[in-house]
Amino acid sequence: MNKSVRNALGVSLDDVQNHNKRVILNALHKSGSCSRKEISQLVGLDQATVTRAIKPLIEKGLIVETGVRKAARGRSSIYLGFNTEHLRIVSVRIQRTNFSIDVYDLNGASLNNVIKPINTEDSSEQLIDYLIQQVSNVLDAQDGEVLGIAVAIPGPFLEQDNKIILMTDAKNWQHIDFISHMRNQFPEYPIYAGHDAKLAALAVWRQLQSTYDPSVLLYVSLGQGVGSGLVIEGQVYHGSLGTAGEIGHMSIDFQGPQCKCGNVGCLELYSSTTALVERYKQESSVESADLQVVVDAYHNTEPAGLASVDYLAKCLAHGLVSNINQLNPDLVVIGDELSQLGATFLELVKKHTFGLLLPELANNIRLVLDESNEDLVHKGNYHNVMSNELLLPLVRLGIKAP
Repeated sequence: MNKSVRNALGVSLDDVQNHNKRVILNALHKSGSCSRKEISQLVGLDQATVTRAIKPLIEKGLIVETGVRKAARGRSSIYLGFNTEHLRIVSVRIQRTNFSIDVYDLNGASLNNVIKPINTEDSSEQLIDYLIQQVSNVLDAQDGEVLGIAVAIPGPFLEQDNKIILMTDAKNWQHIDFISHMRNQFPEYPIYAGHDAKLAALAVWRQLQSTYDPSVLLYVSLGQGVGSGLVIEGQVYHGSLGTAGEIGHMSIDFQGPQCKCGNVGCLELYSSTTALVERYKQESSVESADLQVVVDAYHNTEPAGLASVDYLAKCLAHGLVSNINQLNPDLVVIGDELSQLGATFLELVKKHTFGLLLPELANNIRLVLDESNEDLVHKGNYHNVMSNELLLPLVRLGIKAP
């Protein structure tokens, strides 16, 4: 592009160079370690342009040469990757009865995970002070620079106001803007917030894109609550207030028990880990049990374990069918804590779900279980910081978002 054309389009040489840096970083984020030639092929730039764009990225310590490998015809190439020794991403995940903090390097490898219980009787002030102190401890322990902090919050969550509308069985979280407290306490760090299920959906899409090439992906999170994230052509759908995906508060029984959200027969009352444990106690006539007890009972084919999981799968199927009929996804992924029930649980969900669908819809859907063995919410937080700080507006390189 000559200078006069660039000026006419309002595009400067800096704009072009910064665009080149962005697409190179995106290629490394998607593909991992690559040679300059491979990057050139991935992004459609000639090798000389790639080499020029890479030089300042190496000088800034964002990427490094990771070693020499033999390529085709015995030729050796120097490979490049993100610098994993310097920058860190801190992820915070808030749940009803606990929270966890994870630290990632730029390649998305988890370096340290801390899980702490939450006293649901604590006041909002006590909760905030407690969490901020734990985050501060993790930040103090880092030997590298922190690129950013991401906080995953359960819903319903007003993304534009950073406020939780409702957290079942954790009343003191309602309408607290925890993110503002974090930004006041840690002004030197960029801080991002998101709904936990949407963040997990983003991580799932990045993880499974090359395998399934989904057009519309529905991720369903089955944990202490029930939530979902919808990814359409690679973009997470948020809704007008950021509360899209609250399928846990979708009614599957208009004559069912009242939920704390005000609705009746909510899916969360039937298909969460809490609901599963309560159902197991009814089936087995025991007074005390936890999720691990139920999972073990199910895997050991104990009648109470089998019956309680089958009941959950039936209830979940009704929720899935409503969403499938409305959203028409081609890939549905079930994840979070109940994914540990394994392949037999997935087959139960398939049987109950596909039996309620029109055959044409059922034949179009791949329903799979998350088998990544990592916390997808934390991984979504990692992607959130990477996107905002390095891959999209390139804040680190002095480029402002459009």
